[in-house]
Amino acid sequence: MSAHTPTPAQITVAVQALRDDAARWARGASHLQEASTHVASATLPADAFSALGSDMAHAYAALRSRVGALLDAATTNYVAVAAALHESADTYESEERANAHRLRHLY
Repeated sequence: MSAHTPTPAQITVAVQALRDDAARWARGASHLQEASTHVASATLPADAFSALGSDMAHAYAALRSRVGALLDAATTNYVAVAAALHESADTYESEERANAHRLRHLY
C-alpha cells in the first residue's frame, strides 16, 4: 500500500475513534440534560428574596430560564455532533466495504 492509503487496521482504528468520540459527545449531552433538569427544578419562592424584593426574584427566574435554555441548546448540539460522528463512522465503514468488494472482483 502507498503511504497515502490507510491499512485495514488504520481504518478500523479510525472508525472506532469516531464511535468513541460519538459516545463521549452523547455522554456530554446526557450530563447537560441532567444539569438542565436540575436548573429547572431550582425554583425559589419570592419570599426567599424578602430583603431584596420582587425585582431580585424576577432576576433569579430570568437567569434560571436563560441558563436552562442554554443547557438545552447545548444538549441539542452535543446530540447532533454525536449523530454526525456515528453517521461518519457508518459511511466510512460502508464505503470501505464497497471498495474492498469492488477490488476483490477486479482481479
